[in-house]
Amino acid sequence: MKLKKPYHSNDITHKYAAMAFRKKMHEYLDLPGTYHRRYPTEVVLRTMATGRMDELYSTKEGMLINLKEESDVVTEKTLAKLGKYKTFASFIYGMPLYTGVICLKNPKNFPKEYEISPTDIIRPKYYYFSQEKLWKNYDTIINKVEHNIELSEKEALHIAFVPKYISKKYSEYVTKSFSKLFKHAKIPDEKLKRDIAFILMTMILSNIDDETEQDQLLEAIDMDAYRDDMEEIVYSRYGDELERVKAENKKELAKKDKELAEKNKEITRLKTNFAKAIEEINARKDIPSKTKKLLISTVLKS
Repeated sequence: MKLKKPYHSNDITHKYAAMAFRKKMHEYLDLPGTYHRRYPTEVVLRTMATGRMDELYSTKEGMLINLKEESDVVTEKTLAKLGKYKTFASFIYGMPLYTGVICLKNPKNFPKEYEISPTDIIRPKYYYFSQEKLWKNYDTIINKVEHNIELSEKEALHIAFVPKYISKKYSEYVTKSFSKLFKHAKIPDEKLKRDIAFILMTMILSNIDDETEQDQLLEAIDMDAYRDDMEEIVYSRYGDELERVKAENKKELAKKDKELAEKNKEITRLKTNFAKAIEEINARKDIPSKTKKLLISTVLKS
C-alpha cells in the first residue's frame, strides 16, 4: 500500500496516525486525566457563526480538553474565541472544559485569563517547546540510542514530537536522524513503539519532500512490520466508515465511467460525421479544389 501525504484523510494509515498522535500528545504534555475519546470540533455559536477547534476530546475522568496549536502570539481576541468554544462544548456535552494552547512562540507575555462572565473565567495552560529544550531532547535520544540505553516513555515520545516542533530549518535533518536510529531505539513497550512509528511516519511525509528519500526512511523505521496491526486497529474502529467511503467511491467511479463512455460515444459520432462531410465535399465536382480545402479545414476546426 503506497503511503500518501498526511492530507489524504481517507488513507487508513493516516486515520490511525491521527488517532495515535492525539493520544500520545496528551501523554507527552502531561495533560490531566487519561485520554478517552474524541468529539466533533465544529462549533455553532449563539450568533449562528461557526468555528472549529483544533482538538476536542474527553478524559476517562469526565473532563473535556480543547487543545489548540498557535503559531502566532496569543491575544485577548484569541482567548475570547477559546472562551466561546468553552461555553459551547461545556453546554453541549455537560462536562467541564480544560483549555491547553501549544505555543510556537514564547508565551511569557501572553494574557493569563479572559473573563467570559463574572463567574466564568478562562485560564488557558500554555505549553511551549523552546528550541534549546528541543535540541537537548534531541541530544538525549541520540546519546541513549548510540549507547544502547533504554528510553523512558517520555524520551521515546521525543522521537515523535521533536521533529514536529523543531525549527523548520532543521526539521528535515532531525526527522532523518531519528528515522535512521528508530529501529535501534530500546523502547520495551511495543505498542508505544508502534504508535511512535506512525507519528514519525507522518513527520517523514510532512518534512521530507523527495519521495525516494521518503521511501528509504519509511523502510528504515520498518513500517511494514506494523502494517498488519495498523490495519486491524483502524478497521476495528473505522471499518463501517471505510466501507461506506469505499462504496461511495465505487459508485462515483461507476458514474464517471458512464459519463466517459457517453463522451467517447459522442466523439466517435462526431468523427464519423466529419469523415462523412469531408467525403461528400471531395465527391463534389462543382467545387474548386481550393474551396474544398477551405471547407475541409473549416470542418476540422469546428
